[in-house]
Amino acid sequence: MKKAIYINCWAEPWIQVAKELRDKHGYAPVWWIGYSKEDNSHILIPKEFPGIIYQDNADAWKGRFPKEVEAKAAETYLDVDFLRRHAHHELQAIKMMDRVDMDLRSFNFMERQRHFRNMLKQWAAAIEIVKPDLVVSTAIPHRLYDYVLYWLCQEKNIPFLMMVHTQFEGRFFFAKDNFYTIGDKFANNWHAIEEYDNDNWEKDIPTDIATRFEKVKLDYDSAAPAYMASEEKKKKQLDSKLYLLKTGLQKLASDYLPYLLGQPADTTIIGRSAYGKRANKKYEESEGNIYQNIFSLTHSFKYIKKLKQAYDALTTPPDYNEPYVIVFLHYQPEATTCPGGDIFVDQRLCVDSLLRQLPEDWKVYVKEHPHQFLKKRIGHTNRMRDFYDDLAKCPRVKLIPTEVNTFDLIKHSKAISTVTGTVGWEAIVRRKPVIAFGLCWYENYTKGVLRITDGESENKIMDFIQNYKYDEHSLKAYLAAVGKETRLAYYFKNMYKDVVNLSEEECVNNLVSSIIETIG
Repeated sequence: MKKAIYINCWAEPWIQVAKELRDKHGYAPVWWIGYSKEDNSHILIPKEFPGIIYQDNADAWKGRFPKEVEAKAAETYLDVDFLRRHAHHELQAIKMMDRVDMDLRSFNFMERQRHFRNMLKQWAAAIEIVKPDLVVSTAIPHRLYDYVLYWLCQEKNIPFLMMVHTQFEGRFFFAKDNFYTIGDKFANNWHAIEEYDNDNWEKDIPTDIATRFEKVKLDYDSAAPAYMASEEKKKKQLDSKLYLLKTGLQKLASDYLPYLLGQPADTTIIGRSAYGKRANKKYEESEGNIYQNIFSLTHSFKYIKKLKQAYDALTTPPDYNEPYVIVFLHYQPEATTCPGGDIFVDQRLCVDSLLRQLPEDWKVYVKEHPHQFLKKRIGHTNRMRDFYDDLAKCPRVKLIPTEVNTFDLIKHSKAISTVTGTVGWEAIVRRKPVIAFGLCWYENYTKGVLRITDGESENKIMDFIQNYKYDEHSLKAYLAAVGKETRLAYYFKNMYKDVVNLSEEECVNNLVSSIIETIG
C-alpha cells in the first residue's frame, strides 16, 4: 500500500477523505499535521489510523519532530548544490517566519536561517523513514514546515497536491507540484467554449459562479466578499469597550480560571504565543504562556494604531481627473503573497514595475488593505512605517485612504494591479484590465489579465492597457471553464459548510475524486 502525508487537514471532513483514499485507492495515511486543540484531531487521528505520526501545527512550526526523526536528522547532511538551487526559496522561507516574530525583535536572520536548515534536515530524515508516495495539503505551502517539505518532495519526485482556492466560496481545484502558476488550467476548455455557435452553454455556468458574477456588477456593499464583512464585524467588536469587557469576563470564567487552577494551557489560553519565538530562546524551545499572550496583544495593538496613523498622515484623496493605475495592496503575512507572489512578496516591486512602464504623466495610486490594521490579525509583523515612507517619496505615487470606495477607484482607473487578490476578479467583471503579479485562478484569462513574471512580461504593460477591450462572451466562457474544472467542498474547520450546502458524503467525494484526478 502507498503512503500519504496530510498537511493542516482538519478532522472533518479529512478523516473520511483519508479513509476513502486508503480503502478505495491504496493510500494509507502515515503522517498528519493538524490543529489538536481546536478539533481534537490529536485524539481522533491516531484512533482512526493506529501507528500514524501525528504532529500538532505549533510543533511543526517549531521543528519538534518525533525522537526517531531527530536522531536520524542529526546524521543527515545538507547538500550544497541543493542550497544553491533553492537560495531564492530560502529567502522566502525566512520571510515566512515574520509571522511568528510577534514583537518584531525576537527572531533574527541567523536564528531564522538556523531554523530553516535544521528543518531541512528533519524533513529529509522524516522522508527517509516514512517514505511517502503522496502529500496532500489544504493550501499552497506557506508555513515554514510545509514549504520545506514541498521543496524536498520536488527533489525526490514525490507528488505534492495543494488546494488552490477561487473567489467563489468553497470552490477549489488541486494543483500538483507547482504553486507559482496554474499553467494551462482552464485554457483549453475556455477557448473551446468561446467558439460555440450559440450561448446555450451559459446555463451550464454553476449557480454559485453566475450569482457571484452578477453581484460583483452591483455596488461594493452588495458585492463585498463574505470574509470582508466578517472581518469588519470583528473590527467593530474589538473597538467596543463593552464587547471587550463582556468577552474578557467570559474568557476569564471559561479559560483563564481553570488554567490558573492547574489546567494545562492550550491555544485558547496562550493565543499567538503558542507559535511565537521567544527572545533568547531557541525556537524549538519557545513555550508560550498567558502573560506573553497579553503582552503580545498589547504590543501589537499599540503598534498597529501607530502604523495606521503613519499611513493616514501620508494619504491624499484620489483625483479622478488624472490618469492612474491603482495598486491594491495585500494583507500580509499570507499565502497570497508569500509564496504566491514569489519575488513580489515585496509589493513595492509591483509599484516599481508600473512606474517603469507607465507614461510620466500617469500616477500610481496605492491603497493599503484595511485588514492590515485589524487588531485581531498579525499584520503588524509585516509592515513598518518605512514601507509607506518609501512609497510616498516618489512624486508619481499617491497613497489613498483605506475608506475610499474600492469600486470607485476601479471605475476611474486606467487599470488595476494586484498580486493575486479578489479585487482582480472584481475589476475584470467591472470592465477594467488587470495586471497580476502572482498565482491566481483568473491568470489565464488573457483577454483581461496580464500576468507579470519577469522583465519581458513587464514590458507588455502599456500595450496591454491600451489594447484592452471588454468581452463578456469570452469572460463567461472562462467562467464556464472554471465551473467545469473546479469542485465545491468545505475543507477547513468546516469552512463554507453552510455556504456550499453539501452533505459530508458529497464533500468527501468531491475532495477524493479531485485528488485522484490530479495524481493522474
